[in-house]
Amino acid sequence: MYKDLGRKPSDKDAEEAIEVLIRWADDSPGREGLSLTAGRVLSAYKESFQGYALESSHDFRNSVFANEGYSDMILLRGVNFSSTCEHHMSPMTGVVNVSYIPKATVIGVGAIVRVVDIFAKRLQVQERMTVQIAQFLGALLKPAGVAVLIEAEHWCAKYSGGEAANGLKLQTSCMLGEFQNNQDMRSEFFCRIGCKFS
Repeated sequence: MYKDLGRKPSDKDAEEAIEVLIRWADDSPGREGLSLTAGRVLSAYKESFQGYALESSHDFRNSVFANEGYSDMILLRGVNFSSTCEHHMSPMTGVVNVSYIPKATVIGVGAIVRVVDIFAKRLQVQERMTVQIAQFLGALLKPAGVAVLIEAEHWCAKYSGGEAANGLKLQTSCMLGEFQNNQDMRSEFFCRIGCKFS
């Protein structure tokens, strides 16, 4: 088993840890139906936690362009995401709405989706993810303002809350610059994404 805290665990270490959980559940990782499970779980986790590597490896310079006179709000609605709650390692799934008011630069739609992935594909809490997306875009684009609103379902609530938790969605928002300081701008953002509050 993995014991050396000074190095990153190998794939083999991770698979062995998954097999321990299977044995802890009073089953056999070697039986038919479970013999390939550890490898499959590891592959799924690699996908779920790729945001750590994406943050350090992705170069957004080719996705940022000179702004040619556009000064109104830019809004990207309905970016679907899946993340992993760091408290229970259970899924949280939902939608991110991102808006910014450009100054000198604008960013491609696909790049915004990648920013969401960078911060969703890791062990996460929704409140922190909301702020991270807003601050990252603020630092990258230096716009007049950034607004991010996330609405998500948390499976950990379903596990602990029973039927009462079905359909519950948590909303979080982060407002920077003009969206924080200008009530009308903030209200327009909420109106455009269909929220009835401001």
